[in-house]
Parts: sequence; C-alpha cells; structure tokens
Amino acid sequence: MLNADNPFRRYKLEPQQQVRKQQIGENQTIKTIRGAWKQCGVGSRTGVIRFYQKAYRLLRKIEYTAKDVERFSIVLAELQDDKEFGFRAGIFLSALINNCKEEEFVIFTNHLSKMVNYLGFSNRKNITVQGNVGGLLGNEMRTGKITVNGNARMSVAPFMRGGEIHINGEIDSVSEYIADGIIYQNGKRRPE
Repeated sequence: MLNADNPFRRYKLEPQQQVRKQQIGENQTIKTIRGAWKQCGVGSRTGVIRFYQKAYRLLRKIEYTAKDVERFSIVLAELQDDKEFGFRAGIFLSALINNCKEEEFVIFTNHLSKMVNYLGFSNRKNITVQGNVGGLLGNEMRTGKITVNGNARMSVAPFMRGGEIHINGEIDSVSEYIADGIIYQNGKRRPE
C-alpha cells in the first residue's frame, strides 16, 4: 500500500492516556443508610414503636442531610421486593427525618409501585411528598407539616397530636382518633 493512498499519513500516533471512569452509583452516606435499613430487618411482629426505635438508634450513628433523605427515598425503588416494604419504608423514612438536624424534607414516592405506609410517624418536621402515600400517614404526628402532592390511603392522621397535613389529591379515610392538628384536602380544611 502506498502512502499516497493513506489520507491519515500526516498524523502521528498519540500516546495512550488513561481515561477516568465515571463514578456512578450511591455515595457512601446512602450506602451506610442502606446498611441501617438491612440491620432493621422486618418489624411488624415487634410493632411500630419498637421498629421505629431500632431504626432511630441505628440512624443516630450516621451523619446525613435532608438531601440524603431525599436520595434514599429514590433508592427505595430498589428495595420494594424486601419483606414488609410498605411498613418498613414509612417507619424508616420517619426515623430518618426525625433524626436529621434539618427541618425541610422532600420525599419521592411517585416512582414506587408499592405504597409507603406510616410516613410521618411521630413527625416533628416539614415534609413534602411527591406522589401517593399508603395508610396511616402522620400517625402520632406531634408538630410540623406534611404536604402530599398525590393521594392518601386509609386512616390519615391516627392519634395526631398537632401540626398540619395537606393532601393535594384524594383521601380514602381520615382517622377518628385525632387529638389535635389540622387536615386540609385540596386547600380546604377538613371538617372535624
């Protein structure tokens, strides 16, 4: 083959350069939170309060932000096949939120095929949920505000002691056991 036929003859070979691999996946904080999720195990047999206390103790050892809580809510899609997912997800997120030093949280549920129950258990913070929630939203809520940009399933706010819940969608039912607090549906205060 003649050099005249090679259009690239005037170019020299470049030395090989190592290419950086793009970092894809979870950061270390999310991996640590996932580890706490696994350590909690299943919990409906031990009850809501015991499961919450176990999650809270495990999470107390981890330093994380409201943004990490938001990221973990997205990671929950990978954990939906775990036993008792709906129960565990809501209680675990509640412990994660209540244990964090920050006050404002965004939780995503619109990407989940299974419902998250007990979200906002013993709540004292301000939570915005993008998507639907399962049953028992705001169970034993103390203060703060929960806004759901979606629908809420059965028995919203059982044993609620204060704060506000705003549902921008449909509500299946509201608990009859509410001590104090206000519930709004689509901007209108629900009758007591």
